[in-house]
Amino acid sequence: MSSDSFTGELMPFLGNFVVRGYLACEGQLLDIAKYSTLYSLIGTFYGGDGRVSFAVPDLRGRRLTGRGKAPDLKYDYKIGQKGGADSITLTEYALPMHNHAASLEVPNTYSQAVAPMAVADNAANTRIPNTKVYLGRPQYKNYVVPNDSDPVVPIGLRGVSVDVHSTASADVAIQRTGQNIPIDFQTPYNTVNWLICTDNLYPERG
Repeated sequence: MSSDSFTGELMPFLGNFVVRGYLACEGQLLDIAKYSTLYSLIGTFYGGDGRVSFAVPDLRGRRLTGRGKAPDLKYDYKIGQKGGADSITLTEYALPMHNHAASLEVPNTYSQAVAPMAVADNAANTRIPNTKVYLGRPQYKNYVVPNDSDPVVPIGLRGVSVDVHSTASADVAIQRTGQNIPIDFQTPYNTVNWLICTDNLYPERG
């Protein structure tokens, strides 16, 4: 241990063991009576009941963040606060607004219908068709104009076949896709051994 190390000071150590006078920062509970000096500095910021125990910070796999809120940042960080996650699964609410293109092709539908047709059992008396005449018995004319003296006698014939071209519409549903695989938030890293000084120089307030 360096003779000028402060109690409560963190040290990144590149070895795989704990240096004398330090403890590993693994969130473990400590006895207040045994480490009273360290407790007087960090209290229960990092855990413990404050009666017989307190905890050191757990820095395993965690990065350090400065206390407070920077003017251009969102969060106000408190001493001892923990948060964050290694990964997160996005939902549709986290995606930018966007559109999906969809198309639907409906094939032509052909139907056959039978329409009844009425003709007259009268001798034709005009060559000019219109909506008020009937087909009549052909002579040198083809149509019958109804009149009071020679009333039309309609007769039924087998209907004619009519092809009906139909159009159709449909609702298009776009199915969900994706596999809900979490996104890894891990930035490039290089691991060290974080240690905390337990009892050396007591820091004075500035």
